[in-house]
Amino acid sequence: MRAGSRALAFPSAVAVALVPFAVAAWRACRDDLFPLGDHAYIALRALDVGTADQPLVGAWTSAAFGRPPRLTFNNLGPLHSVFLAPWVRLLGPACGLPAGATALNALAVVTIGWAARRRAGTTGALLALAVATALAWSMGDALLADAWQPYQVMLPTLAVLVCAWAVADGDGWCLPVLAAWASLVAQTHLSFVYLLALAGGASVAWALVRHPRRVFAPAPLAAAATVVVLAWAAPLVEELRAGRGNLSRVWLALRDQADATFVGLARGARIVAAVVALPPFWVRPSLTETFQPVGVPTAGLGPAFGDPPALPTALAALGALVVALTSAAWCARRNPAGADRAAIAAAGFGALVLVATVIAIGRLPVATLFGLAG
Repeated sequence: MRAGSRALAFPSAVAVALVPFAVAAWRACRDDLFPLGDHAYIALRALDVGTADQPLVGAWTSAAFGRPPRLTFNNLGPLHSVFLAPWVRLLGPACGLPAGATALNALAVVTIGWAARRRAGTTGALLALAVATALAWSMGDALLADAWQPYQVMLPTLAVLVCAWAVADGDGWCLPVLAAWASLVAQTHLSFVYLLALAGGASVAWALVRHPRRVFAPAPLAAAATVVVLAWAAPLVEELRAGRGNLSRVWLALRDQADATFVGLARGARIVAAVVALPPFWVRPSLTETFQPVGVPTAGLGPAFGDPPALPTALAALGALVVALTSAAWCARRNPAGADRAAIAAAGFGALVLVATVIAIGRLPVATLFGLAG
């Protein structure tokens, strides 16, 4: 690829990747559907930002359903509402909510391309943008413009994982970006906390061992610390003001789960295999093909989900994926032109994320009335 073409390749790919988001926002605003139910709640919380009713914690979560009032809790923080606030105020709830949700998803895609380019050059950025675009296509324009938390954090979570890979590979300036996206996802939906802790913690630990001077240089470390303080200031203020605030109640809930029912590692492995290891992978017309509610089992597990593959099939598919990632890392290490460090880190981190995802889904609680809690 010529130098001029290479210089244009990345911005052109970003522009193409953002087209579905512009279309999704335009369609949502054209339809002018007034938000109801959870979406109305999300819009009202966004309108509270900057007022006397400033949200200090996240939205209500079904994981708290059935608990006594003194032990009920919310999601961890208000960053989602803060991001949506200017959009809802400027454009009104009907257009501002989907426009803000689409903007957040588009920003996540730009971050994915930016971080991948820093570690793997233009070719790596194009591959990362292709994966993000495929995920966006599988979501469809309705979900790209949907501010409901489970849908809203899908692309931001991918941004977290790409930034975590970049940090593990020695990129210090991806550390504050990782902190920002991880804080937003963690505060928006509790179900992602296990994945963020496992993947992010492993990324930072690996960087500490292999690239401490680059990743934890004074400037990026100070930027990351500033991001963390600003992102978590509101939940900490609420915690200190309340005595036993939301963070304490979430911690108590995590400690006291004797009566909770979880998805379990076996079913978690089956669900992950259905999405990432078996055709048509995540490139499917609708995610509900895998997670379609089918009724309430007598065991009290809440609405079950679409029938994922049998456990032996799932384990075989996941094992094949781990072998493929390991082989990719080995080939990159044996590259005659020199070991491709970014490719080795990507393959190794991919295997780690696969295991972390199974653990995270296995630890999801199941509510009797709502199915998977979040």
